[in-house]
Amino acid sequence: MGRPLVDRLAKVDDVIATYHAHPPASGPANVTWHALDVRDSASVDAFVAEVRARLTRVTVVNLAAVSTDALAVRMTADAWDDVMAVNLRGAFVVTRALLPVMIREQWGRIITVSSVVTRLGVAGTSAYAASKAGVVGFTRTLATEYARFNVTANCLMLGYFDTGLIDRVPERERAALLERIPLRRLGDVDDIARAVSYLIDAGYVTGTTLEITGGLTA
Repeated sequence: MGRPLVDRLAKVDDVIATYHAHPPASGPANVTWHALDVRDSASVDAFVAEVRARLTRVTVVNLAAVSTDALAVRMTADAWDDVMAVNLRGAFVVTRALLPVMIREQWGRIITVSSVVTRLGVAGTSAYAASKAGVVGFTRTLATEYARFNVTANCLMLGYFDTGLIDRVPERERAALLERIPLRRLGDVDDIARAVSYLIDAGYVTGTTLEITGGLTA
């Protein structure tokens, strides 16, 4: 959902976005794309140094994520480490690189994406769920450490959306999933974009996890 979210956020501000492997097709003129491997701290530091002069009021949205689905007994250590490297370490490395700009400007917004699987205990998602629970603790700590610089840090706990991995779910299972969601629909990217916009404007909200699940966690 990264590209659709970038396009929607670009309607209200300039966006510097990153990709890992495949350059996106051209989009809004106020979006610039950069190749980045969030597992590589040197690469992240070089990227921030390149764009630093253009940055003032910074909002960082930590969205990069991978998942390796397997029961814990079958999960390899390498697969576990790769999920942690992207989902948890990546959020740390990117945020750490941008914090000096936020401190300098005395303003910043850190928004990190978590997942409803941290609450539901979905079989086969042990690495993904652990990494997404980790970013919640990381975010709460950031909220405490950097509040004095007018920097807020919050999480978005996402439920099931009409983009990405849901395409792999068989139709029967998707129908059963919708029955569990009180709003009886999947989320869409506009739901996320509105939440991001809210957290950018809400200067007195920090250290929270905003659940965007259609009521699944009610």
